[in-house]
Amino acid sequence: MKEIRENPFDCLKATDFSDVEIFDFWVGLIGQRRLEDILSPLSTMPMMLLGGKGSGKTHLMRYCSSAVQRLRGGGNLAEAIRQDGYMGIYVRADALNVNRFRGKGFSEDQWSAIFYYYFEIRLGVSFLRECQQAIADGALEFDVEGFISGFRELSLGSDIISCDRLDGVIDHLIGLRKEVDRVVANVATGRSSLQEIVVRFRLGDLAFGLPALMKDSCADFSETKFVFMIDELENFSPGQQEFVNSLIRYRRGAVSIKVGARHYGIKTYGTIEGGEPIKLESEFTKVILEDEVRQSSSGPEFLKNLISVRLEKSGWGARSSGIDPYDYFQNLGGDDDLNAYLFSLIKNRNKDYSSSGHVRRFFEALSDLSKSEGVSEDKIKRVVGILSFEGKPLWEKLAYLSFYKQWEAGRDPIQLAESIRGEIASGVEGRQMTNRYSQFKTDLCAQLIRESTGKRVMYFGLDTIIDIAQFTPRNLFILLKSIFRRSRFNNERPFEKGSEISIISQNEGILDAADWFWEDAQPDVHGAEVRSAIDSIAQHLSNIRFAANPPECSLSTFSVVGGSISSEAAENLRHALNWSYLYEISQGGVDKNQPNLVNRKFQISPMLSPKYGLSVTRRGVITIDASDISDIFLGRITEVSVSMKKKIRGYQRPLHAVKDVQEDLFNGAD
Repeated sequence: MKEIRENPFDCLKATDFSDVEIFDFWVGLIGQRRLEDILSPLSTMPMMLLGGKGSGKTHLMRYCSSAVQRLRGGGNLAEAIRQDGYMGIYVRADALNVNRFRGKGFSEDQWSAIFYYYFEIRLGVSFLRECQQAIADGALEFDVEGFISGFRELSLGSDIISCDRLDGVIDHLIGLRKEVDRVVANVATGRSSLQEIVVRFRLGDLAFGLPALMKDSCADFSETKFVFMIDELENFSPGQQEFVNSLIRYRRGAVSIKVGARHYGIKTYGTIEGGEPIKLESEFTKVILEDEVRQSSSGPEFLKNLISVRLEKSGWGARSSGIDPYDYFQNLGGDDDLNAYLFSLIKNRNKDYSSSGHVRRFFEALSDLSKSEGVSEDKIKRVVGILSFEGKPLWEKLAYLSFYKQWEAGRDPIQLAESIRGEIASGVEGRQMTNRYSQFKTDLCAQLIRESTGKRVMYFGLDTIIDIAQFTPRNLFILLKSIFRRSRFNNERPFEKGSEISIISQNEGILDAADWFWEDAQPDVHGAEVRSAIDSIAQHLSNIRFAANPPECSLSTFSVVGGSISSEAAENLRHALNWSYLYEISQGGVDKNQPNLVNRKFQISPMLSPKYGLSVTRRGVITIDASDISDIFLGRITEVSVSMKKKIRGYQRPLHAVKDVQEDLFNGAD
């Protein structure tokens, strides 16, 4: 019986990985730069590491943690610390753990004091456990008496501790933490009160005092940087985040604070007791992880390496077999292959090629000339015949588009058609034709598939998959997981040597992943308005892309022009960005009518592009008025839809008489 191997891309979340898997699945280079250097673990400057869901920030932080450092050091944490120059202490901001510290009849201030104490104990326990491991691994000289003496001085109360070993200090802190757990768990039942909790340390004494004591007590740590990595900070309330911000502000010694959070995860920059907000650059830095990968010229190579490593470590042997990941995906070569593939799709769907959707649509568009120019039906048929290319539907679509763009009232349609045919046939005559083909090629393919086969746009090839993933590892693995499943269902042998995943399976998997992304990313605030707005904008861009004469190529991007949007709409727009429905293009755009005005520019997430048949790359840009954007993000879609339809009427009927179009707009036709 043939072995049924599991999907190598099933496991998606770094939080589900073991330390060994974090180490095994690591891809450490972006070009000539080490990925871990993004976190700057040797710098004491605090950092907020932000990223979207699945961007890789948890994997990065865990890779820099002492547990994985120990694996890199061959099982010797002390040796790894000597090599790296730092020790990473990784702590998750677990929602189940922190949400207990609120309500139940006590004030926010009372809960805050208890939470600060509790969470700092967690930091202290994690720190001491890692130090204990390093001391044991390296048989390091450690002045335990001096350390415990210093620890007693940190403690508020002479009876705080009585022990003579480091694990006794750890057990003591764990006991204090369990006491807080007991009280907090019983507050709701009335069996306990927060007044039972006695705070044993001043704020900061464990986070900064313990590392200072460790340096004094163990010479091997004298040059070590201690890095507290607090991940998933979005789970903290604003008041709880103020504590972390205070650690950032009052950081001291060889300790650094690195915070990981989603884009929307930073709820405040304030500090405890109404303190002044922490300051970017002077007190902390901010890094957007996706931008670091996206801005690297080797970003696509990085994602390709992620695939190779995942396959190899999952037992599929991609690297050892010498197979390039590109070889696993069926693709089309040059224009001849693409034309042949499109022609076969159309022939399978239409018995009479001359009545296929793209030809029929062009014929209907030419019929408008009979009204405006008095062109006879015979001439219309001759134009269609002149612009027919046997077995090359892509060239036919290019010819139709060129006819729309070059048409002028009063021009002889036969003469224009012959000129266009000559330019296409020669392939060299007229630079404008060459540019038009390269710019609109993917759009023409998309239109052909939709018009003549009734299918959704086809997405395939590893380059396309990488473009859709947008440098987010989880997106990449979701795509590959879905493609693998579809390929298996279609009786293929995905990721096996000598086998290709078909274009059909790739496309089906990509569409599945797009649907998953839409359902998975749901803002918890104003979600209905945000999703409705994205749907409306994406449909608008799709309508333009599939119009007979689109004004821009490879549409997935729009810019906002004509002023500012309302504060409430701006808030919903921010949620769309935070949940990666949209990406903001950092350089913005320049208004053609007002060159000095820089507009905000946004791209529909490539993960959603297949859902709407949009381009997964960014090229052309459509402008949308700020007033319309405000209405869209406030849920007033009906008022905007008429306006949007008017704007694209001319693209949909490119040979319609100018006078008729103006009358339609004046009369409010939609």
